[in-house]
Amino acid sequence: MKTNPVLPSRVRMAIAGAAALLWTACEREVDFGGQLPDSKIAITGFVEAGQPVAVRVTRSWNLAENAGDYTLRDAAVSLYLNGALQPPMQFDADAPLPQYRSTSVARAGDRVRIAVRRDGYPEASAETVVPAHAPPILSIDTVRFRDVNGSDALRFLIRMKDPVAGQQDYYRLVVEERSTVDSEQWSLQSVAFSYDRDAALNEGFRSPSGDLLMNEARNIYGIFSDDIFDGGEYTLNIHFLPLYPGPTGIQWLPDPDAEYGQLVPVPRDTVLQVHYVFRLITLSSSAYLYLKSRSLYESYGEDGALFAEPAIIHTNVTGGLGILGAFRADSAGVEMPPWNL
Repeated sequence: MKTNPVLPSRVRMAIAGAAALLWTACEREVDFGGQLPDSKIAITGFVEAGQPVAVRVTRSWNLAENAGDYTLRDAAVSLYLNGALQPPMQFDADAPLPQYRSTSVARAGDRVRIAVRRDGYPEASAETVVPAHAPPILSIDTVRFRDVNGSDALRFLIRMKDPVAGQQDYYRLVVEERSTVDSEQWSLQSVAFSYDRDAALNEGFRSPSGDLLMNEARNIYGIFSDDIFDGGEYTLNIHFLPLYPGPTGIQWLPDPDAEYGQLVPVPRDTVLQVHYVFRLITLSSSAYLYLKSRSLYESYGEDGALFAEPAIIHTNVTGGLGILGAFRADSAGVEMPPWNL
C-alpha cells in the first residue's frame, strides 16, 4: 500500500500557526505570479429509467473566486439515446436546482450521451448506460434485539435476487421513514442504518491495514456489488432504532396554573403511523464508482488520515468535470406495529 505523506489537518494547522508567529516580523506583500486554471464545464446528473432526462450544467471555479451560483444558463445541451439525437434540452430555471430538461424518456438498457457546448469553454460530454434489470426484493423480515446501549432495536433482513449471472452489477440500499403524528401531517426522512454484520455492505470498504493505522471508510451511501452472490439470492442484514406508533414520551413544560414557573410532565405528540420504505437501486458503474469515491473522500479527504491513499472523486466527463450516472429501483415497505406490542 502506498503511503500518503500529507499530515492530518490539526498537525498542519499547528505547524502553520507556529511558522506564522516566527515570520510575522518579516511579512511583506507580493504579487501573485501563478496562473489560475481555466474553467471547465461540469455536467452532473443521474438518469432514472422511465423518467425524462435532466442534468445540471455548471462551470468549475477556483479558490480565488467567491462562492456563488456558477450555473451555465445559455449552453447548448444535446441528448443522444442509443446514438440518436433527441430534441434540444431546455433550461428550467424554476427547478429546485436549475437544470436542463428533455422531453425524451430513458428506458432500461438505453445508452445515454450528453454533449455540452458553450462559448469560452472546451466542449464536454459524458455517457452512461441505464441498468437493464432491477433486483426484486423477495421479502423483508425483522428480528428484535437489544443493542449495546440497551435500546430496543430491530434487524431488517432484506432478501433480494441478483437477476443476471456472469455480469458485474452494482446496487444501493436506501431506507426512508414516513410517519404521521397528531397533526396528521406526513414527515419523511432518510434513515442511517448500521451494517456491521453484512458482508456485501462491508465489502470494498475494509482498509488494507485493518484498524492498525487508520479507521475503515464508512459506506455512507449503502452501496455494494454482487461479487459474493452473482446470479443468486442474498439477504442484506441491517439494523437501526425504529420509531413505533404511540406516545413518543413526555416533555416538561411550565404549569400555567402554578407560581414560580413550576414544570409539569406533558405527553408529547402521538405518532399515528410509521412506515419504512426500503429502496433497492441498481446503479450504473459510473454512479457506483462516483458514490464510492465520495465515501472514501469524506473518510480520507482533505482532512486526511495518516498513511491513507489519496481519495480522488470519480468522473466520466470528457473535456470537463462531473458525473453522469443512471439507475432503476425496486421498493418494498414495512408497517411498524404499535410500540407496546
